[in-house]
Parts: sequence; C-alpha cells; structure tokens
Amino acid sequence: MTHAIDRTPELRARLRAEVGLAADILVPNWPLSSFIAVNPLGGLEEQGFEQAVRVAEATMGARGHLGEERFRALAAEGRVTDEDLRRALERRHPGALAYPPVHAGEREIEPADVLIADLRHAPPAPGPAPEPTAAERVDALLGTSIAAAVDDEVDGWCAAFLDEGQAAWAMPDRDRGLYGAWRAIGAHDRGLRRLGAGDLRAQVAALPEDPADALAEGLRVLGGAEAARGAELRRHLGRRPGWASAIRWRAENRPDESAAPAGLVDLLAVRVSLEALLVRAAAERAGGLAELQRAIAEAPAALDDRGLEARTAAVAAALAAGPETRPAIAAILEEVPVPARPAIWQSAYEEHFRVPLLRALDR
Repeated sequence: MTHAIDRTPELRARLRAEVGLAADILVPNWPLSSFIAVNPLGGLEEQGFEQAVRVAEATMGARGHLGEERFRALAAEGRVTDEDLRRALERRHPGALAYPPVHAGEREIEPADVLIADLRHAPPAPGPAPEPTAAERVDALLGTSIAAAVDDEVDGWCAAFLDEGQAAWAMPDRDRGLYGAWRAIGAHDRGLRRLGAGDLRAQVAALPEDPADALAEGLRVLGGAEAARGAELRRHLGRRPGWASAIRWRAENRPDESAAPAGLVDLLAVRVSLEALLVRAAAERAGGLAELQRAIAEAPAALDDRGLEARTAAVAAALAAGPETRPAIAAILEEVPVPARPAIWQSAYEEHFRVPLLRALDR
C-alpha cells in the first residue's frame, strides 16, 4: 500500500497546515476533571452565525435552528405571525419580493404571500445532513458499513489513549502517540478480523511510520482531488467532533507530557488509513480500486428531496391558484432555497418579540 507515497517534507508540512485549517470547526474540549461549557461554533466565530451554522451542518450534522415543523407549530399558536414572516423576508430576501405579482384570475398574489405559503405549507425542510465522507459514498454504492466500522473502531482507540487513570490497564506504547500506538498494537490485534476485510494486521504494520505520510497515502487511495482534501479532512473530524475536540485540547495544552500528545494529524491518520484499508478490500471484491474511485468521485452528495415541483404544487394549493400560475410561483420560490427557510423562521421568531419590545421602550 505504501509504494506511491510522496514522503517529502513539503507534503507533510502542507498536510499539517491543511489539518490545522480543517480544525476550525472544533472548539477544544477540556477533560472531564476540569470540563467547562464552550460555544460549539466558537471556532467559526469569524464567519458570522449563518455561515458558521452552514459549515457545522455540512461537517457535523449540527442543527442551528429549531426544525421547521416546530416553527410551524409555534406559528399555529400565534408565536409567529404572517407579519413577522413578511418582515423577515424583507430583510433577508428583498430580491424575491421584487418579483411581479402572480396573476390568478382576477387576483394578484404578492411574492411575499407566495413565500409565506411556502414557509407554512410546502414539504418541511429536512434536518441537517453532513456531506458524506468517501466511506459513506462507498457504503451507499456497495451496501457496506465502512463508515460506521471506522467510527466504532477509532472510538475505542481514542478512549484507550485519552484515559487518565480510570482504566485498570493502561494502553501500551502511548509514548509513540495515538497513530504510533495504534500502528504498533494493531499489527498484533486479532480483533481487526471483525471488520470483515480479512486479516488487516500485516497491512497496518506496513503503514508509514510518519502519520502525515499515512494520511497522504490514505487520501490517495480514497481518490479525492487535492483541492477537495481540506473538505474531506473536515468531514472526518466532524464524524466524531467530541473526540477530535478533546484531542485538540490535549495537543495544545499538554505538549510535553510523557505520553506523546494525540494530535489531530494522528487522529486523521488512524481514521483515514483504516478507512482506506477497508475501502481497498471492498474494491477488490467489487471490481477494482480504480473503478471504485471513479464511482466515489461521481457519487452525489446528500440530496435535498424537497423539489421545486412539490413546493410549487403545495403553494398553489394553499393559495387556491390554478395550474397556470405555477411557472410564476416557481420563479419566486427559486429565489429562496429550502435550506434558507429555517433562518427566515428564526428571524421571524425573534421579530415577534423584538418589535413590541422596541415599541414599548420608545414610549
């Protein structure tokens, strides 16, 4: 597996820099003995709330707003009104409100009313779905469960390495760092057979000694383009943000401890190397690595199943508008994509409280 590795210092430095940039989705988590609450979006604070929420949704599946069905229930209770929604639309999507009215017989339906009907009656926005890793795309293509197997396996290694005296037996080889310990012990771990890819011990032992080299080779096997490497690293950190955040704190705050710190390059080297080994094994059963790499590259990311046609039909029905109005309705709806709707609801929810408060203060 190591024959094509570029082991130049330049590549290692570049990879380590990319890992540092990918880690902006993480806020360091203190150990349980001194745990404090932290803002989970703290690492993204320079991007603004909405952009930070989008990044957290794409990488960790984090939810930044209430679900749309919950917002609709609050609207039914009067906690959010049409006027609140109208003000939120004026502030967030003025371009959509500039469209001409929709003519429905003798009626004229304003763009704001079209969008309010969409918010209230169209198929609800799906919950956040993180962009899939290469393993998740392989799972979708081949019906395997590689992503879950990697999560479960790495969870155990992180728990063992980060143990602070609770376990009866301390993990051996911790002075080698997380990746080095995993590579040393994994070479003798018969339990790797449970992953269903044959005996992986010899392949783990043959991995490069430097975790950055192993990470580079794993990424090569998974077939991603170099320009997309940072996004793939983020997705891996987002699969288990708790462990990744704890490891980031440890690397930054205990760099001189006797057990080598488990840096994020170590964590990613373990995750990506194991994933690459399992993907390679799956590829051998399915016709070859090159074919599978092409399929991974062509596999779509998570899809939004709330299509424009369904939204248009729901809005037309809610407004009692005939089929001749659908092209004009669809043109307005295209200006406000489904993922933007929860932020409109949130703004309207806050507006309902803010406007009366400001009026009272202005008296």
